[in-house]
Amino acid sequence: MKLSKQDAALYYKLNWALLYYVNQEFPVIKGVTKPDFKDRDRNQIQLLHKILFSNIELIDSFTDENPFNFNEDELNIIINWKTFVKGKFCVINHPKDHIIFLQPFNSPKAYAVLGLYEDMSDFSSNLPVYVDTVLLPFKEKIIYSGMIKSNFIRIEGHENEILMDIYQKAKNRFGIIQSLDEIIIEDEDLDEDFGDLIANETNIGWYMVEPELSKMPTEILIDLLKVLGLYVNKKIAMEIAKRDDAVFWLRKVIQDGRCWDREDYGGGWVPIHAVHILPLINTKEALELLLDTIRYRSDDLDSWLTENVASNLIAFGEDAIEDLKRFSFDETLDSFTRSTVTTALAFLTTKYPSHEDDIKEYLLKLLNTTGDPTFASLVAGDLASFHDPSVMPDIRRAFEEDRMDEIIDSEEDIELTIAGEYDSVLFNACKKYPLDHFSRKNIEYLHSINDSKSMYDDIFLDDDPFEFEYNEKPKKIKIGRNEPCPCGSGKKYKKCCMSKEA
Repeated sequence: MKLSKQDAALYYKLNWALLYYVNQEFPVIKGVTKPDFKDRDRNQIQLLHKILFSNIELIDSFTDENPFNFNEDELNIIINWKTFVKGKFCVINHPKDHIIFLQPFNSPKAYAVLGLYEDMSDFSSNLPVYVDTVLLPFKEKIIYSGMIKSNFIRIEGHENEILMDIYQKAKNRFGIIQSLDEIIIEDEDLDEDFGDLIANETNIGWYMVEPELSKMPTEILIDLLKVLGLYVNKKIAMEIAKRDDAVFWLRKVIQDGRCWDREDYGGGWVPIHAVHILPLINTKEALELLLDTIRYRSDDLDSWLTENVASNLIAFGEDAIEDLKRFSFDETLDSFTRSTVTTALAFLTTKYPSHEDDIKEYLLKLLNTTGDPTFASLVAGDLASFHDPSVMPDIRRAFEEDRMDEIIDSEEDIELTIAGEYDSVLFNACKKYPLDHFSRKNIEYLHSINDSKSMYDDIFLDDDPFEFEYNEKPKKIKIGRNEPCPCGSGKKYKKCCMSKEA
């Protein structure tokens, strides 16, 4: 169940050389002058592994530079590590010549894994048990990275029976995988409930939770949101949305300042999920709560306000129009908060054309009465989306009277928008559907951003125990005023982050 001493020594020789290289690129451990991590803090070594397997291009640069003059066979071993398998595994049995690491979620697979110097005997009295690690190919075998995390909580009873059933299905489908060089043909779509992500990131077994969702009181479902943080899927969102008391409990988390704190309940994700569940409820009470959230939590919503909230308001449909008008007429609100609502109103006319004249007239009223140049410019952009030249005299007069913020839009830009040049960019963010927030694709995207931010915090923040000196200033990228904003909102740069930066 372990490598030979010679092979284990070779693995650590190569692994430590690579970690030494990573530590030079991303200084985590001070005072490292040679590739020897024998007596170093395991948490710091774990962080270096995390950096490496989140920036796999480091392997390419290492093998290209070959700073330790490794031979071709040694370099090939390192190159093959790019086929690593990372995540949460369940160690479920103890065969004679290897130990089984089962990935029980999504498309379950069972891997035959060898130890390094040790034979993993620590696990033998605790099986089955969950562990976090990285599996690596090594000379046509599978090993683990040398770093392994486990809470050693025994899996017993019904959960153990489920795992054994998953193990049998994995063996029947793929066999026991002996090498990461094997090509595994998948014939199933990804699990849209992303049970694998939920288990890897939260220690919650989705296959245990799913059958109980309909039996859970709404209060417990909200507590589940706090436990899951980012990793909430469509089934959970819809289960909450169909409850009669859903708005009551969503209001409690939105009003709880701790839920907005990234370091507290749910990592700051619970209220973000809440503003995407409210449109699924689609009642007047839910709309009022969403508008209150926009009013009082615009700073906390930050980029979500410009990127997602308009589409959430649009999901309430035709019945929301009068409420949106009343809200956006409030001059005490922030410019971009009001603009999010006016953009939703403008887009609603594409779904309900009978309201176009009325909403156009309302937006012209806002343009002609507001004392806020930024908001006036944003409203002008909404008016231009109608492609109706008749709105241009009012917009031109606003420019002449110096009531517009030309950082947001110039008169020429407005005319080009009326001509139809930017319509698809302007309304791109409005075409999102709130339930898509809980899709696997979106959660994986947010996970990648969140994981990168966490890693950045771990390494680069001033109060981090691992100091990092970095004096090079990032190059400023020039972005055209009429290009899509790089923040991903779907709006033109001038209508989004350009004005905020200014």
